[in-house]
Amino acid sequence: MDQSNKSFTFKKTVSAIAFGYSATMAVTIAVQFLLSYLFERFFPSFLYGPYYIWFASVIPLYCFGFPVALLIFKKIPDSESDFKPVSMPAKKFIKLFLIGYAFMYIGNIISLGLSALISFLTDKSLINPINNAIQNSSIIMTFISTVIIAPIGEEFFFRYLPYKKLSKYGDKSYILVSALFFGLFHMNLFQIIYAFLLGTILAYMYSRTKNMVYNISLHMIINFMGGIVGILIQNNETALAIFGIVAMLFVISGVVLFFINLKKAVFAAASEPVQNPAKNTFLNLGMICFIVLFVIDVATTILLS
Repeated sequence: MDQSNKSFTFKKTVSAIAFGYSATMAVTIAVQFLLSYLFERFFPSFLYGPYYIWFASVIPLYCFGFPVALLIFKKIPDSESDFKPVSMPAKKFIKLFLIGYAFMYIGNIISLGLSALISFLTDKSLINPINNAIQNSSIIMTFISTVIIAPIGEEFFFRYLPYKKLSKYGDKSYILVSALFFGLFHMNLFQIIYAFLLGTILAYMYSRTKNMVYNISLHMIINFMGGIVGILIQNNETALAIFGIVAMLFVISGVVLFFINLKKAVFAAASEPVQNPAKNTFLNLGMICFIVLFVIDVATTILLS
């Protein structure tokens, strides 16, 4: 093994990845402010149109923020693991979809409850940024952003890249750290819990298959059901009732399948064992920086509400 690789312990690897995501978020926010200023000054009509919200979120993140993360990730040694994709039976895919949907649904309820509690304690009316973006945008842009761009980009940056760096520390470490990054990166209380829970399922899927096609497909289906179906049927009471029943059946099925299959889950062992995983995950400079950014962003949102 290369000597430089030996210097990258689990703690240092997690810290470096966290710095990558922190830099991504900082650059994204800076570009968003710049775009907002430029459009306010030169194209004010576009600033308040139905396309600006998605334009201002997609372009800064994918064209400026994530490239910065790639530069940082390149300095982190890859794990010497088998990255050969394997197939997944349709039955297994459906199980993971139902479990992932249940996790997302339950996590969303918990997040809404937490946000309501904070609203009550602070006397602030918190606004869900995702709902706000959807309500002020066209369904075409919402579909392109949430069902196509986000699943592809997020699976690459939050499942594929972390696995390349963390798989040598075992699947359990990879899954939990990857899901933690995914939850925190959403930078708001309305998404952090369900993003974390869904992130565990998506990370587990990738650890089993090393196949991005399955991950992207599952992510697309869940985003479509969570973000597009509701818009399409919002004025149809019958369709809403049917969708609500179907959603509850999915959630119940997902919860039951989770407990039935929990002991059957397979996790690759670590080729480099991790000492004090919880401590080394959180007590490092990169993760502390990332969490501070999250807290600042959430606090700012609450204060400005």
